[in-house]
Amino acid sequence: RILCEEMLPAPQTEGGLLDYKIVCFSGKPQFIQVDFDRFTHHTHNFYDPEWQRLPFECTYPQHSTDAAPPSRLKEMLALAETLAAGIPLVRVDLYQVGERVVVGEMTFTPDNGFYPFQPDEWDRIFGSRLIFSES
Repeated sequence: RILCEEMLPAPQTEGGLLDYKIVCFSGKPQFIQVDFDRFTHHTHNFYDPEWQRLPFECTYPQHSTDAAPPSRLKEMLALAETLAAGIPLVRVDLYQVGERVVVGEMTFTPDNGFYPFQPDEWDRIFGSRLIFSES
C-alpha cells in the first residue's frame, strides 16, 4: 500500500509553517511547544494553554521572540483534548494553515523521554503530571 498525505503550503514568511505541539497529560493540554525554523536554525518556545511563555529550554534553545497565539488556539486545544482522552501522555502535533487546523501526528514518547530540560526543575514539573491509573 502507498499512503499519501496532502502537502501543506508553506506561508510566505521566514521560517515556514509553525509547528504547534500540544503536550497532554491525562487527556488535558498542559504545555504548547512552538517550533521555529526546524530545518535551518531550530529553536522553540513553550507556552501554557493561556499562551504565557514558560521559562525553560528543552532540547533546542528558546526562540528570541514570542510567537503570536494562533487564531484557532481554542480549537487546537479542544482537538488535542479530544484526541488525548484516556491517554496518560501524548503530544498532539498540529498546524494552522490559513484558518484550517491540521493534525500532524500524535507522539506517545516525545524524545523517548530524554528531553534535556534547562533548568532541571522543569523535568520534575513535567514528570509530576504523568499519572498512571492502576485500573
